[in-house]
Amino acid sequence: FAGVQPRAQNSTGGEIGEAIHNILRGEVLNAQVGSTDSAGGYIITPEYSTRFIDLARSASVCMRAGAVTLPMTSSELVIAGLASDPTSHWRAETVTVPSTDIGFNRLTLRAKTLAAIVPVSIEMLEDATNAPQIIESAIQASMGQKLDAAGLTGYGAAQEPKGIQNTENVNSVGSIGTPANYDKPSSAVGKILQANYPGGVDSLAWITHPRDGETFDQLKDTTNQPLMKPTWVSQLRPFSTTALPTTLGGSNNESLSIVGDFSQLVFGMRKNITFRILDSGSVTDSDGTTYNATSQLMRLI
Repeated sequence: FAGVQPRAQNSTGGEIGEAIHNILRGEVLNAQVGSTDSAGGYIITPEYSTRFIDLARSASVCMRAGAVTLPMTSSELVIAGLASDPTSHWRAETVTVPSTDIGFNRLTLRAKTLAAIVPVSIEMLEDATNAPQIIESAIQASMGQKLDAAGLTGYGAAQEPKGIQNTENVNSVGSIGTPANYDKPSSAVGKILQANYPGGVDSLAWITHPRDGETFDQLKDTTNQPLMKPTWVSQLRPFSTTALPTTLGGSNNESLSIVGDFSQLVFGMRKNITFRILDSGSVTDSDGTTYNATSQLMRLI
């Protein structure tokens, strides 16, 4: 997405929130909406679709850690991956150079659909001066976290992309228990370097759940002073996200953190953004609260 312009801000909210607010109030701008779909929704123009994608990317910890995006013009995109390192040889004049086993493999990115439903009251749309900002923040936080969940722990099933945790041949360090030191993160760095990682340790990132970040941050030595990080761990760029689970293991209270070069994490993205404004029907959120558009005078974005 080279060349994407920064999001413009105004007094009531971001440009994206303002665009949605305009659609909700019936003030559809041709610069934002390219056409309508068969279900009565609005198909956002490629320019604005890119800005919506950029909005979600800005809320993603994976992106801040270095993950890259590749634009997809169709539902599938084939890229090359490196399955094994080539072997180089010193040679004398006229001596044949031994061939290296094929080290490339074929990776296919398949588009999945990421969706969100945001219920808003008609009164808020009409009266709240910061409605565009609230709408934009809600969508940004929701989609940014789902991007992280997919990139870190996605199962690769029909409905979601495959993440790092479920990708084959990824190094792991297990059986950590409650951390008492930084030995395991240090071992993770060691495994990366032993896999011929060409960069420096300061190019690596360490993503944890905030619960685990707090545990490591509160480690103390025998004199009750903050425990000093070893050289490798101190160079890692720390990030945290609640997109990482804390309900793993037999006791449903275990978690994982990931150390790596996140520029090797690739998100393929299509620029197809569609908005629908529903004035009927019901939706239920993750807390079990149900919103009825008709009886509660709401709109479902």
